[in-house]
This record gives sequence, structure tokens and C-alpha cells, in this order.
Amino acid sequence: WPMVGLPLELCPTCCRTGLGRLTVVVLRNPFARLASYYSNDWRVRKGHLAPGLRFAKWAEAALGWDGQARNGSQPSDLLDERDRLHIAPVFSSLPGTAEIVFRLEDPEDSLQRVERALCAPPFRHCTPLPAFPSGGRGAGRRASEVLWSKRAIRLVERLYRYDLEVEASVAGSATPPRPTLGVDVASGKPTETYTIARGQHIGA
Repeated sequence: WPMVGLPLELCPTCCRTGLGRLTVVVLRNPFARLASYYSNDWRVRKGHLAPGLRFAKWAEAALGWDGQARNGSQPSDLLDERDRLHIAPVFSSLPGTAEIVFRLEDPEDSLQRVERALCAPPFRHCTPLPAFPSGGRGAGRRASEVLWSKRAIRLVERLYRYDLEVEASVAGSATPPRPTLGVDVASGKPTETYTIARGQHIGA
């Protein structure tokens, strides 16, 4: 991975304890993250292992439900340790106030949040940060580019509950993507397929 150097006045710090460093956690919406990983990574590298496997079923398997395990916890053979590392939740508990969350779906506001923290004591480093790469601008659309099952949504809301809670706390007026019930075009009746829409939430 490329390395980004700190300004010289911030470099002589203690790495073991993190003394003198600002902790920034990059957080992506879990729905968008899973959709992106399936489309841009897993399907490219491993799609041949299960030809025709749609996203919703892949998500169920990836998050521990494979259609056979009665308790919903049996691991899937479709993912290895690298895959699990890439889709693992960022938070296993709510973070402390010393950690700054950089929300990938809103890089402009996130940059301002980091700048404010760096400008405050004890850092007092008030130089504006460089703009975030433009490639991240479409991050918020990824979740709506796939179809979701009700089961997959429930698994995301349970396994990534801390990520979702933290995301909501920093999103402000920019409501994060949430699932909404799909409708069968022919019958007009609700289906087991969901898409992602902003500002809507399916209960826990």
C-alpha cells in the first residue's frame, strides 16, 4: 500500500502507544461495502466457483447463512481469510471520542472533521488538507447497484450494527443508504428482494 508521510512537526511521535497522533478511522457504509466487494473483487476473482450466484445469496453466505445451517452461523466455503478481512466490520464496539471517523460516502465533511481535530489542541496543525481523490465520489451509489434479500439486510444490520450506529452519528443531514422493500412489477406485490434507498430503514 502507498505510504502517506506526516508533516515533519508531527512525525517524532511514539508509534507503540499512538502518543501524539490523531486516530482517524475510515468508515464505509456496510451495504455499499459489501456490494462493491462482490462486484469488483469477489466476482472477478472467484465467480467461477459458483457461476450464477446472485449478490443476495452471496451476501447471505458471506455473512454466515448458507441456506443449510439451521442456526445461521455456519461459515461459507466461498470466502477465504482475505475475503473475510475485507468485509469484516470496522467496529466491534462504539469508539471513543478521541477517534475521528472519516465517512467515505461524504469525504468533504469528513475532511473538515479531520482538519478541525488537527487544528485543535494538542496538535494545532491548521494547514488545510489536500482534497480527497475523486474516485470516492460514487461510493454512496454502490449499495443501490445490487438487489438485496430480506435475510441479507437483517444480517448486515445485526453484524454491522456498530458501524451503522457510528455512521448515523456522523452523517448529520446526509442520511446514509438504507434498505427498502422491492415490488414485483408483474403482480405489484412485495417480494423478498430489496434495493437500497436513502432515508429508509427496515426494522431490526
